[in-house]
Amino acid sequence: MKNYFTILFCFFTLCFFSQSNFQGIATYESKTNVKSFNVSFPGIPQEEQDAMKAKMAKAFEKTFELKFTTTESIYIEPQKLEMNSKTSMESVGSDYKKYKNLKDKIIISETDLMDKPFLVTEKFPEYNWQILSETKTIGSFVCQKAQLIIPVTVEERADYEAELKEKESNSTNLYNLEEPKDKIIIAWYTTEIPTSNGPEDYWGLPGLILEVNDGTTIILCSKIIINPKDKFQIKKPNKGKSITREAFEKLSEEKFESMKDSNGAIQLNVIPKN
Repeated sequence: MKNYFTILFCFFTLCFFSQSNFQGIATYESKTNVKSFNVSFPGIPQEEQDAMKAKMAKAFEKTFELKFTTTESIYIEPQKLEMNSKTSMESVGSDYKKYKNLKDKIIISETDLMDKPFLVTEKFPEYNWQILSETKTIGSFVCQKAQLIIPVTVEERADYEAELKEKESNSTNLYNLEEPKDKIIIAWYTTEIPTSNGPEDYWGLPGLILEVNDGTTIILCSKIIINPKDKFQIKKPNKGKSITREAFEKLSEEKFESMKDSNGAIQLNVIPKN
């Protein structure tokens, strides 16, 4: 009954705000556990391997910005200045953009593959969220916990079996395979911000998602501005060749396979320290 009233309250709140010029900007910090990649570097001392993994972890610490209304959003990695030497600065960040339309239930991603820009279009993923009773505070917002379980697919199981056979016959493979398991995603959302939206592809809860943990990557909201003084327009990404998600995944797989050598391994060139 509590969940029913929470959803009902949010529904009326969304209706109220949809009649006004509601906007918001949320900043998210993303961190990925590189241990989940299961990558090994044969022949390299453990101390150097640890240093390499630490650099990988740092590279996966990213900041994203979600500009949203009740029906649309754009998710980007803002450019920032970093020192690349003692005398110069350079702009760091990506051209990655993800547009979501909650009314039409479509996602358009502006991304690169082998330095070529693509516009990847797909329908909203269907998330069967389970709303739990646990709550906590993120910043000044009371958040409720939700859980999503994504079962292992037949394709994932088949891919694992194929890669396992390949690894058994190829000693140069650098990846330590793990048997696929059901994926459990934990999200925290607040009904105090009336949009069924969130970072990346996440959506479908009765309020803005402020934190997501998929077991590998944690995305946490660090700052929110509601109805900023400087109003903005959300525009669809328009840079790159239009392609469906299915076609893009197939193309990515083909590019990945083309990088393998005759033994089916991808070589990593490590530059030793002077």
